[in-house]
Amino acid sequence: MKVAIIKYNAGNIYSVDYALKRLGVEAVVTADKDELRAADKVIFPGVGEAETTMKFLRASGMDALIKELRQPLFWGLVGCVFKTTPNYIFLLYTT
Repeated sequence: MKVAIIKYNAGNIYSVDYALKRLGVEAVVTADKDELRAADKVIFPGVGEAETTMKFLRASGMDALIKELRQPLFWGLVGCVFKTTPNYIFLLYTT
């Protein structure tokens, strides 16, 4: 199983990676869109301040990519409103 952690220049990315390693899960930390699409599971680690994160996601096009992903996605982002379906979590917060 290929697990990808979204690298977005904020959040607790390496804490999540470390926790996964302790559970025996090797994950790739990446902002590469092809790697994220190819992953079986995608994790978006949390951050306490969403405005800067959303600006980065929009500027890099990652906001659109995240909406396109069809694999299970865990998105732990503080301060936002989520819409969930059985396999997906979408960010509804806008700045």
